[in-house]
Amino acid sequence: MSPNLRTTSILRPFAAALVLVMASVVVVHAVGLGGLHARSLGSWQGAAPSTPTVLTCDRFNLSAPTGTAINGRPVRSVASCGTFTWSTHSGTWSISSGRAGASGTNATATLPTTSASITVDAEMTGLASGRIGGLALSHGGTGGRYLAGVVNGLTQVQLRLYNGSAISTLATATTTLASTIQLRVRRSASTVTISVNGTVRLTYTLTAANLTTLGSGTRAGLYASNNSLRFTDFVATP
Repeated sequence: MSPNLRTTSILRPFAAALVLVMASVVVVHAVGLGGLHARSLGSWQGAAPSTPTVLTCDRFNLSAPTGTAINGRPVRSVASCGTFTWSTHSGTWSISSGRAGASGTNATATLPTTSASITVDAEMTGLASGRIGGLALSHGGTGGRYLAGVVNGLTQVQLRLYNGSAISTLATATTTLASTIQLRVRRSASTVTISVNGTVRLTYTLTAANLTTLGSGTRAGLYASNNSLRFTDFVATP
């Protein structure tokens, strides 16, 4: 037998063993990679972001049995807004050109919701110096106790606590506002944030005394102290 053939015969078993070892490594790696890949897909893909549950809403541009009056108006929208009915607690609220507005000072109109922790959004128009308006939440329906995230003129965003005729300004942020904005007020337990056009402008933590004064109201809606302010696209979400 030639030296080359002898060498080949000696190495053949080792080569076969090496192939088996490599194959095992590949199988183990594939199994491990497969498991990692599956977990990674789950974490990368996840569930598609869900649309927040709408508690109630109204666009004010659709007709209702109450005509232009807000009080007693069933909510209307292109989306499903539930079967709730507006109540006015102060001021006279009505609809003009598809937008809600009020006459009177500290006028409020609200809808029932299911929780004090809530996010309310609306488009506001007619902002100008000296005009105050915004969104009310945690409203008890009677007694005039509620929170309001408001814009004061074109330079301030404020969080106010109303207790009947007593008004406490809990926090103020200075900013620059246009005559039309998208206002959002969110309460999560004791934390309240106010955003304008998607940017948080103010954050405040309610004190124990604030919470005692506020009570357990869960209604949310509109607030205005000027009859030139108008609202549309009102939405309340958890």
